Amino acid sequence: MPNAARIEFDRVAFGFGRLPILEGLSFTAEPGEFLAIVGPNGCGKSTTLKLMAGLLQPMSGAIRVGEQDIASLSRKALARQIALLTQQSFAPPNMSVYDLVAMGRFAHQNLLARRSREDEAQIAGALLAMQVQSLQQRRVGELSGGQLQRARMAMTLAQDSAVLLLDEPTTFLDLRYQYSILERAQEQARAGRTVVAVLHDFTQASLFADRVAVMHEGRMVQIGKPADVLTEDVIAEVFGVRTRAVLAHGAVFHVPESQAR
Repeated sequence: MPNAARIEFDRVAFGFGRLPILEGLSFTAEPGEFLAIVGPNGCGKSTTLKLMAGLLQPMSGAIRVGEQDIASLSRKALARQIALLTQQSFAPPNMSVYDLVAMGRFAHQNLLARRSREDEAQIAGALLAMQVQSLQQRRVGELSGGQLQRARMAMTLAQDSAVLLLDEPTTFLDLRYQYSILERAQEQARAGRTVVAVLHDFTQASLFADRVAVMHEGRMVQIGKPADVLTEDVIAEVFGVRTRAVLAHGAVFHVPESQAR
């Protein structure tokens, strides 16, 4: 397990031209924690993850991993600290699944170095964790959307970074694999990593995450334990729909008020 590292947003603002996306965003995600970010489309959730990963630069404020401002880190140094699973895949269709997962090890290798035993062990462990070891010789272009997403999650795990960022990781997955990928993310947090995931499903967020952050129009509305944050009033304020919240099996379910009986 790599050294633990917290993520800190300190009054971060971001926008495109005169269009503000995030305004004065401040929060932390701690080692050993699974933080889920939820909110309406266009509220800045994915932008927040891209800023964490150093793919975008804030207009003002600071983002730190551990004690370091991420703007001071090289791309390779940042990749050893932070791994990001995005919504898009840029893998060539003729690439094998094994080679796709092995891409996660580039941050730990020299340009001309062969894969080490540690590299091979991390790749094998990631393939096994995401149950894609039987697909490792298949071509990326032959995979279903769900298979590809699991392979890309394995690539992210192989990166072996202190911080794991997941942008809507359950997209295209059957329910079985939705739970599997969230269980793997939860396991990474329990092992000491800092895990931050953008999720759409409130119930899954409440079931797997230690804390939930609710975003709306580029700001943080609430952040805290799922049952304290995913309330009827917050859902009404942010999503404009009245619901009835039900707590069961450690999860928060929201039933539309019109269907509540």
